[in-house]
Amino acid sequence: TVKAATELAKTRAENRELRTALEKNHSIIGASEEMEIVRALVTQVAATPSRVLITGESGTGKELVARAIHHQSVRRHNRLVSVNCAAIPRELIESEMFGHERGAFTGATSRRHGKFELAHGGTLFLDEIGDLGGDAQAKLLRVLETGCIERVGSENEISVDVRIVAATNQDLSDMVTQRSFREDLFYRLNVFPIHVAPLRARSQDIPSLVAHFAAQVSERHGRPVAPFTPNAMRRLAGHTWPGNVRELANIVERLAIMAANRDVEADDVDRALGGSPGRVPAAAFQPSGGLAETLQSVEATLIADALHQADGNVAKAARHLKTDRANLYRRLRRLGIDPNDTPVSQ
Repeated sequence: TVKAATELAKTRAENRELRTALEKNHSIIGASEEMEIVRALVTQVAATPSRVLITGESGTGKELVARAIHHQSVRRHNRLVSVNCAAIPRELIESEMFGHERGAFTGATSRRHGKFELAHGGTLFLDEIGDLGGDAQAKLLRVLETGCIERVGSENEISVDVRIVAATNQDLSDMVTQRSFREDLFYRLNVFPIHVAPLRARSQDIPSLVAHFAAQVSERHGRPVAPFTPNAMRRLAGHTWPGNVRELANIVERLAIMAANRDVEADDVDRALGGSPGRVPAAAFQPSGGLAETLQSVEATLIADALHQADGNVAKAARHLKTDRANLYRRLRRLGIDPNDTPVSQ
């Protein structure tokens, strides 16, 4: 009895530690206005059963947002099942999503439960939803309408209770116009949209993200990561991050290895970034004050250049910066930039 009680106490303690670790892993890092908006939207929608469509470039953290929604919802005690729609061959997508019966096709030697059944009572995260083919879109729409699935090779319907959170780095509304994505499916998925801005549009989040990734690297490597000097941080802020947060995480780990037992300097950042795309000349980012002032100056310079190239057209400049027009207008107001005063390029 004492042994059983000890084991139970140990198991409960391990569960508490795991839950704490999960909560940390699913926290949304960043104090920028863009991430504050995302956090607020996650809080609003998590308590509801509504479907969510998360948009944003690759590497911005769309799956992290999906996990945050799940772990703040009443379904958090059930499974979150992730499906990368782009990684599944089109001929296998139906079997992967809905399962199959034994003998349904060559190689189906036993019954298999699909992702919908595995996510019953929980959340199904459909990543890269824009890569679904036409047949798969039609079958997914039917499931969303009826709440029932059929395994491949079966005629029996199975009722499933699944919350759908989808994500894409593509413009689904444009795909609808081009007739490569079903309009009715788009509206079924796009009940509550959340957009995750690219890292270059929220460079003020870089210091907190660096600290977060450095802590993760320290835990994995079993040794502390040296501090980043202010000049090193300015170099990071001067990169346009085409790979977004995922790229930053890799660079932080690379720097932790390169600068073991000493501070991470600006030269280390230059070597780590090397000839990677998105590199901005360091001369354009000479500090004129503290980190906040420097980042604001960098942001103003990038926006002013984009407006100049777009001849003052805010919508065109927003597309060039790969952000939305409303976000760019907010930044213009905050920085005190009047697009009407932008010189027209010759």
